Amino acid sequence: MSDKFKPLEDAADNALTERISQALFAIDRETPSDDEADYKPLYYGIFNGISLVIENTHTYEQTIEALKELQRKAEDYYLSQG
Repeated sequence: MSDKFKPLEDAADNALTERISQALFAIDRETPSDDEADYKPLYYGIFNGISLVIENTHTYEQTIEALKELQRKAEDYYLSQG
């Protein structure tokens, strides 16, 4: 890659990092403390699901649809824990 694109790549990386940080902060802020719920399967399911989406989708549209489905399933699981 050309050095002339490096500032653009750095800006995109910084923006992505900032969005991820904001999302993690929002999750931490909005997640109620509940010692009786077992969230470990939910977290593993989400992270493994994201890996599967990355490995098995080829278009932007497929990726978005797969992530939406993963989100629906994670929400269903979360609600079943309560």
